[in-house]
Amino acid sequence: KAIVSLIFQSGQAYGLSQEYETAIDYYDEYIDLVESSSVENGDLLVSDALFEKSKIYAFRFNPDFDIAIETMKECLDKKKKSYGQDDERVALVAFELAKIYEKAGLHAECIEFY
Repeated sequence: KAIVSLIFQSGQAYGLSQEYETAIDYYDEYIDLVESSSVENGDLLVSDALFEKSKIYAFRFNPDFDIAIETMKECLDKKKKSYGQDDERVALVAFELAKIYEKAGLHAECIEFY
């Protein structure tokens, strides 16, 4: 479990240093490890990595809004499943999704999540 956590933290470190492709590789490896094991709260752990990946896709120098939106929606679904619709952690993900829609110029879609 400690190694899996270090992989997630490596993704965060590379993201902060703007080495986005490497960060995404670490998040993908983390997701694969969590999904292939019987880690408790696996959906929540995966959703955390999806959240970070989505922000990279949306806010890096050359954004890919389609992937960012798809990834954040997957994160939102996992958070809703784990915490319920009215949880503040779900609201945070919905807010981030709205920011991505807004940055992509999809204003009608972003209103749904603000």
